[in-house]
Formats: sequence, structure tokens, C-alpha cells
Amino acid sequence: MCVAFSKYGGLRWRGLMTPCGLRRYSSLAPRSSRPAGAATGGVEEAFDDAKRRAVDQLQRGDVAAALSTLDRLKEAMHAPPPSSPSSRPEPSAHEQHPRREAREGVDYLRGACFLQAGDALAARQALLEEMRLSPENDQAWDLLSRVEEDPGVQAFLKLPADIAAKEPHFALVYDGVVRHTMLHWPRLLSLWQRTRAVCKAGVEGNLIECGVAGGGGSIVMAVAARLGDSERSHKRPSSSGRTVFALDTFRGMPAPTASDVTVGDLTAADSTRWSTGTCAAPADHVLRLAAHFDVSVVPVVGPFGTVPLPPSATCFAAAHIDADWFESTKSALAVVWPRLQSGAFVQLDDYNYWKGCKDGADAYFSSLTEADLGSFPYHRTRRPAWRKVDGNAVYCHVT
Repeated sequence: MCVAFSKYGGLRWRGLMTPCGLRRYSSLAPRSSRPAGAATGGVEEAFDDAKRRAVDQLQRGDVAAALSTLDRLKEAMHAPPPSSPSSRPEPSAHEQHPRREAREGVDYLRGACFLQAGDALAARQALLEEMRLSPENDQAWDLLSRVEEDPGVQAFLKLPADIAAKEPHFALVYDGVVRHTMLHWPRLLSLWQRTRAVCKAGVEGNLIECGVAGGGGSIVMAVAARLGDSERSHKRPSSSGRTVFALDTFRGMPAPTASDVTVGDLTAADSTRWSTGTCAAPADHVLRLAAHFDVSVVPVVGPFGTVPLPPSATCFAAAHIDADWFESTKSALAVVWPRLQSGAFVQLDDYNYWKGCKDGADAYFSSLTEADLGSFPYHRTRRPAWRKVDGNAVYCHVT
């Protein structure tokens, strides 16, 4: 087995695997009987046609064409649901929003495409996204199980024995969130250790995550905070009283701009197949996961900076930003940085992977004035001293 690395590990599956269940999407139920003028019915028919087309392209071996077809569907899935009926003009095709039945299978087919291309880890992430959006899709569950049986995938996901021995609490939480995150274990471990440390040290404030995906990062921070607070108070771990505010559109990534290219080879975001509408999860999925771990996570739904934070989200002891693009990263920092408590930490994903992320962060800090710093209630840190988490993410503390 040949192994290479990219943002998602890039583990290459050289043995092609013919995914099961493709016939389900090439022989979809007859077109909707809705009147031809019904907007939702039209969009569902378009989704069905596009999925049939993607299956045909995949069966012909044209993986690139199939992924392009599915990319357009993911873009449409990112569009917000239409508002209640009014006198507004008929929405465009991009503004129309498909029902869940029409969305089902899009990420399953993306996973099949990634497998045909030999990228098992990308296939796994696409299938996990299918599970979050369409949990009743048995074919996707089956294919996901087969992908995760691959020894190379297992090796990539497995927590090293020495880490598990040193961090037994983290090992238990990791097992519970590994299917609910796009973060590799070193970044989750960093979030765990730093959140636990600032809470144990008594740094005041709640927690915030900008860019949530499946919610695993929010859970890791919440459980680590509970443990850190219990270590400070010498009490049995229970509710820490801290909340994780989980900021996301919960409809997937926004559209990138020309600034959003990879560091080094300057590959455009759109060509990576992880662009508009990908990395999605319903807010209800995150809430169910939080209930399973008995922690407090509050979804804040909308683009960063456009939705008012709850009244209790005034001060943060820990922050995780996984925003990828230039504008998203800059907007997330504008929300987070002024509200950090002295002694807090920030972990920024993709700083060394997406040039837009790095440039967006640098642009935010370059824009700060003395007046801005003077308005910050808890710290006066103008520029972060970034330290590496791994080859991708960085972190810093504020004073």
C-alpha cells in the first residue's frame, strides 16, 4: 500500500473497490408527481437527474466528471432553505433547497468516487458526512464499515499506545468522537491538553469553536474543561459550568475566493473537492452528540460575525478556529480575539495548509489599532506567537 499525505491524510487505496449500491441511485424512483411549476419538486427532480448522471459517469470510470457533478449538488445543498411563502420572486435554482430525500446519496456517491480514485481517507470523510445528513442510508453504513476495515485506514486513525497510556481520559473521548470529526488525533489531543490546562489553572470564561463539522472538536473541549475544572476544585468531574459555543452555518463550507489556495503549490480550493457545501452537519447532530457526553454545547447558526452571540458568550478561556478560507478566518478572529480572557489559548487549524487562512489571520492582526486593543476587556495581545501543533495547525496563548 502506498501512503501519501494531504489535508485529510491522503491515504491512497491503490486497489480499486467497486462500491455497492450504485444501482440504487441509477434507478431512482420515478420523478415527482408534483406540478411542473412547483419549485421544490423541480429541484428534487434535478437532484435525482444529477445523481443518475454521476452514477453513469462513475460506472464509465470518469471519476473527475462524477465529482464535478456532485460538487454542483453540494453547492446547491449549501444554499439556505427558502423563506416562508411570500410575494418574493421565484428563487433561482441555486437558491432552491432540496428535501432530505433528494440530498440522500450525494456524499455516498462522493465517497464512491474517492474510492475509485484510490483515496480511502477522503472516502471515509465523505461517507461520514452522508451519515450525518442521511443516517438511514444503509448502503453508506456498509461501505463506511468496509473502508474502516482497511489496515491503512485503521493505522491512520489509531491512537498511539503511548498516548493512550499517558492520556487515558482522552483515549476514551477520542474513541467516542473519531467518527464525528475531521481533525486528526494530534490536533484533538492539543485541544484536549490546552483546554484542560487553562481550566485547571482557573482561567475564566466559556469555550468557542468556529467551524464545527461533526462536532467532535466541541465535545473534546467540553469534556476537557469539565476534567480541568474538577482537578482545580478537587471534586469529582461533573458539569463544569462552562459552555462550548459552536459557530457554523451547519450547511457546509461557504464559497471560497481566489485567495483560497493551498500553501506551496497554490492549488485552488475548488479543485480539491472539499469546497462549497462540504464538511456539513445538522446542528441537531451536534446536540445529540453533546447529550451523549452530557456536556453543554450551544450551536450558533450562521456565518461568523453575522449572528449575535448569546449574552453569556462574552469571555472565552479557549477557542478553536477551523474556518479554512480568508474571509471566514478573518471574521472568526474578529469574533473570538477581543473576547479572550488573559491566559486563554486559541488553536487555528489549516494555518499551514490554506494560504487564505494564513493570510486572513495575518490581515486581521495587521488591522488592529491601539484603539482596538484598548477596547479589549481582558487582554492586550496584538500579535500571536504561533506555535506548531503539527504540520497544519498552530496555537497561541494571550496575556
